[in-house]
Amino acid sequence: MTTNAEKTYNAIIVDDESDNRIVLKALLKLFCPEINVVAESDNIKEAYTLIQKHNPELLFLDIKMPGGGGFELLEKFTKHTFEVIFVTSYDQYALNAIKASALDYLLKPVEESDLKKAIEKFKKVSGSARSSEEYSQQIQTLKTNLEDQKIAIHIRGNVVLLPVKSIIEVEADSNYSNVFSENADTINVPKTLGEWEELLAENPNFIRINKSSIINLTFCDHYEKGSPIIIVMKNERKHPVSRRRRSEVLDKLKQ
Repeated sequence: MTTNAEKTYNAIIVDDESDNRIVLKALLKLFCPEINVVAESDNIKEAYTLIQKHNPELLFLDIKMPGGGGFELLEKFTKHTFEVIFVTSYDQYALNAIKASALDYLLKPVEESDLKKAIEKFKKVSGSARSSEEYSQQIQTLKTNLEDQKIAIHIRGNVVLLPVKSIIEVEADSNYSNVFSENADTINVPKTLGEWEELLAENPNFIRINKSSIINLTFCDHYEKGSPIIIVMKNERKHPVSRRRRSEVLDKLKQ
């Protein structure tokens, strides 16, 4: 008879950064040998195929990846036969959203103690009677919680809590940025576009399309084919897509 101590679990790692996958595999091998990494992927299309092939019990999943993120991958499955541990660089707000959804996460860079705790939690729930419907609801709750995020913006001595989902686009303006929102006039904010990219990195609706613009795909009206592709937003502003980001942007637009 196999005991819990002897049981092994098959896992797949999905992260677009190879260094993160290498580190996580090394930590698992050293501290959690009961977790057997059977495959890894840097994109959701390949990950979907690998999950069907290997039928893992555990998925280590990054949420923001070129060509589609973790939510898009999970939504491809009508039945969930695996548990998910998000591996992310989320800010504290988003971490609280994950906790509120009763899901688990590891914060990059992954620490030994956090990994051990996450694996112990996984083993307790693995094979439980939780239904696919319940699991899907937890995923949807997390997605909704993240979309309800607000960002504090300092304007003329006041602090405005701007709902992330109301942001149409962010445009670089030297060391500042212009934020276009459906709920307010254009706001000039003392944040660089790089800072905004970091703040919005884990929200699947936002994507940087060139060196000076981040857009919210929710507000994309259509795009004009050509070289470059032109994104037309619902506020009628137009943005060219850089050649380097063309493939990623087209993949997101077609989802």
